[in-house]
Amino acid sequence: MDEAKQAASDSYLEYKFRQKNGVPVVSKRFSDVAKLCIAEMNKQLESGVGKKVYRDYVIVLEKYLIPFFGKMHVTSITYGTLQKFARWRITHTSKLIMAHEGMMLPKPVKHGADWPMPLQAARGSFPL
Repeated sequence: MDEAKQAASDSYLEYKFRQKNGVPVVSKRFSDVAKLCIAEMNKQLESGVGKKVYRDYVIVLEKYLIPFFGKMHVTSITYGTLQKFARWRITHTSKLIMAHEGMMLPKPVKHGADWPMPLQAARGSFPL
């Protein structure tokens, strides 16, 4: 019984810590992790240390990547999912946006859980 109480207490403290620090409590959905990335980039921009391109990254995340990948768990994004995104984005994006997507997609993944894809796919060297 004491072990169960300790485990429950530990879990509660872990969730409380995550919530306080803006880390997704349970979900590792793309949208949750992307929102953390957006918050971090905006924070850096406001403090004057962020790169100017972060503004574009935020737009790409909010307008294209979150709408497509948002409900997916980061660990469930596969090469096949990226192929579907490649077809989807042709009808939803411009060439300029496509260039930024290739740079932006790995950021939420880096902040998420284990990325199941080869590194070259995450870096954008797959046929999109």
